[in-house]
Amino acid sequence: MVKRPAWIAPITIPTVHYLAKRNGGFPAAATVTADLLRLLRVASLDNHDYYDALAFKDVEYEDALQFVTCRRVAASFLVTRSDFGVKRAPAQRRTAAGCCLSLKDEFLLQATPVFVAASVGQ
Repeated sequence: MVKRPAWIAPITIPTVHYLAKRNGGFPAAATVTADLLRLLRVASLDNHDYYDALAFKDVEYEDALQFVTCRRVAASFLVTRSDFGVKRAPAQRRTAAGCCLSLKDEFLLQATPVFVAASVGQ
């Protein structure tokens, strides 16, 4: 079985750590952050990518960075609970639940990358 690489945007790690620490304290935040880093690859962005994110209109900058990161890793699927709209998302959108229910689907057996966006509530 081929493992599909799963990526996360650099902005996601401190966001998740902050929210986990605020809600569960430092030990919870450290555990959640370590688990994210173990399970997902953090995509590399450069200055040009951050400039590209500025070009997205009517999209929060954090979401635009998610889109740019998705493009950067050439992801086939964007895993998020947010509904950005079909024409706005840079890849086919899937929810985490939808991915879990589709584990046997053909798309999960392909070797193309998946991008996991942060859509954590505050």
